[in-house]
Amino acid sequence: MTRVATHDGAQRFEAFDKQLKELAELDPLKEINARSSHASQVITFHLVFEYLVEKWIDYKVNGGAPVFRGIEKIGFFNKLYIAKNLGLPKEIFEVLDAVNAQRNKFAHQLTKSEVERKDIFALEKLADSIDCRGAKVSELRLMDEGREVTVSETTPSRALLLLVLHAVFGKLRNFVFYDIYQHNSRPLNC
Repeated sequence: MTRVATHDGAQRFEAFDKQLKELAELDPLKEINARSSHASQVITFHLVFEYLVEKWIDYKVNGGAPVFRGIEKIGFFNKLYIAKNLGLPKEIFEVLDAVNAQRNKFAHQLTKSEVERKDIFALEKLADSIDCRGAKVSELRLMDEGREVTVSETTPSRALLLLVLHAVFGKLRNFVFYDIYQHNSRPLNC
């Protein structure tokens, strides 16, 4: 279906798309690999997830202008609930809430060093339940030290967590992109 936008809507979407391209150029995930600790993986992806949720909120309610500027005390948990109340799909909310819970465990439990395999598989199930563009975790491939890694019961937990987090990232990014695009355009009625 062809979509059209007003001049203002097109400008808002172009500004949003530019911010996504800047994030891609920064590539904050470039040093995260299957040898990265669970804490590094979870915390780094969590920061990227927060960025995407915040941008989605900015464009959803404020034309792209920062909603949270000057509000230092608002954290991911509150932003996530605001996003849920603005229409963030339940499945995305649930997986991000679960990632946030893991992040909080790393931040507040000095002895925590890994995400338990059962929790990784629970995250996988949540990620796969998201109904938007993006691969299922089992469809993803990861190159690690020259070998292709896929999801299986024997996949090392660091590689498994990385695959799951990449699946969540892909689906969240796609949701945010398409939702902002649709919010700033309308179907062409002929």
